[in-house]
Amino acid sequence: MFFSAPGSGPAARNGLFAGTGIHPPGKTTAMPAMDARNMTVRELHATPVYGQNIRLTGRLDRFPGTNRYCFADDTGEINARISKQVLGDPSLFRTSKVVIRGELKRTLSGRHVIRARSIRMLYS
Repeated sequence: MFFSAPGSGPAARNGLFAGTGIHPPGKTTAMPAMDARNMTVRELHATPVYGQNIRLTGRLDRFPGTNRYCFADDTGEINARISKQVLGDPSLFRTSKVVIRGELKRTLSGRHVIRARSIRMLYS
């Protein structure tokens, strides 16, 4: 009978959990992409589902306060909360068309607001 030296057998070569479907601690698997619907502001106001993931294409018009922006497309306007970590330099986005991905929320006053998770500038 043949015995292999410790640390040189199939378990060592392929990993302890190879073929078992179990991932060893510290290894991560890819998360599925955020399932966001591409919508317009008019559609969002007509059929709001709070907590849904959305994607809007338009521009940032106004800056009413800290981390708050007015997002507009051809169909209307909606408030967006965009943190500094997500937005970066706001002057880059003032005149450009952007895509915002985030979640629809409702304020205490009952208004719709988007909590942005990512923002991307479109180049034309």
